[in-house]
Amino acid sequence: TACEGALERARVRREANDFHLERARVFLRGRRDQVKHERRHIEAALKRLERKRDVDMEAIKALLDSIAKDGREMLQLARRDEALAKLEKESEDAILREMQMQSDAMAHEQADWKFGVDLTDSVLASIDTVLKEARKIVKGESEAVGASSEQ
Repeated sequence: TACEGALERARVRREANDFHLERARVFLRGRRDQVKHERRHIEAALKRLERKRDVDMEAIKALLDSIAKDGREMLQLARRDEALAKLEKESEDAILREMQMQSDAMAHEQADWKFGVDLTDSVLASIDTVLKEARKIVKGESEAVGASSEQ
């Protein structure tokens, strides 16, 4: 009965192995179910995050579009302002040139008038001198005629 004892021990070991194997299967089945549950939870979280990311990306795209539009408008306004500043500067320069030309013309006209006044004063002084000389001559002739008539 040594054989029977060895057979009984082998049967007990096999049953123990079967028990351990079944226990491992139950454990693994439970673990597999737990892993599946966790994966479904992770998958749902990933989908939720993907939807949130898509919404965020749309918001970012809208913001970038707005920034680009504002940038184009700023550039357009800056160019317009630059053109107006250039026009304003050119206008100011033209006004200053015109005022300088008018000032130069007035200075020339004033010099011409001064020359005319000086010439008139000179002519009047010459006429006065000629008149004085003429009076002296007339007075001298008148005295000479008066003296010759007395004789």
